[in-house]
Amino acid sequence: MQTKIVRRNIPPERENQNDRFRVKYNDKSDFDMLQVQITRIADGSVHDYFFKSDALPDKDSIHFSTAIEDNKFTVIWFGANPFKSN
Repeated sequence: MQTKIVRRNIPPERENQNDRFRVKYNDKSDFDMLQVQITRIADGSVHDYFFKSDALPDKDSIHFSTAIEDNKFTVIWFGANPFKSN
């Protein structure tokens, strides 16, 4: 099983602004699983999200937004939902 890893860093000034971040994966037939690794720069925490390639849209990317809710870093996905996260 081939996994494609996309890493995104979220700067403190954008983590609670309703900004959308793009995750570009290109051709989803080139891999079996997409792993999106999001690093919150403010505290160095790393959050991994896993998507099966056949559950991704036929476009070349998905998007997410981040928010701080009750002092907790939250990721909201657009275009697909992860089947697993840490």
